[in-house]
Amino acid sequence: MRVLAQEGVRIEATFRPFEDGILWIVLGISLLALLVAYGLRRNVLAAPEGTAKMREIAGAIQVGSRAYLNRQFRTVALFMLVLTVALYFVLPAADTALHSEFSIRLGRSIAFILGAGFSAITGFAGMWLAVRGNVRVANAARESGLRRALTIAFRTGGVAGMFTVGLG
Repeated sequence: MRVLAQEGVRIEATFRPFEDGILWIVLGISLLALLVAYGLRRNVLAAPEGTAKMREIAGAIQVGSRAYLNRQFRTVALFMLVLTVALYFVLPAADTALHSEFSIRLGRSIAFILGAGFSAITGFAGMWLAVRGNVRVANAARESGLRRALTIAFRTGGVAGMFTVGLG
């Protein structure tokens, strides 16, 4: 009995010109999303941070979020290492006409590391900007009102969304 029956099934994937073109379009959209994220980030960070007390509180929140992310990433990195090794050794892979068993196993492990790494970058970028954007949103609400505060808030959240699209 095969526990991982799907993994043993050979998949014939032949990319024709249409599929190749779509892959290039997806890559272009991904790069565009990252450029939009960069522009949104610059716009959010250009907003004023508010009073000295607001900056002091925001600094404490930034220190706390950095400590949280560092601890979380250290823990997740251990699981990533274990899962990467498990993906290499546990899941079956057979030689094909184009690829050796070694290259399939190695490629699968590298793909997992890249996916997990991009996910971590997205989470880090979202948290990093969120704790910096919060003080700017509060200051915009204090100085300019709801419309400006919501604009900064949505742009702050948009960065994480664009990172998800761009790196996904």
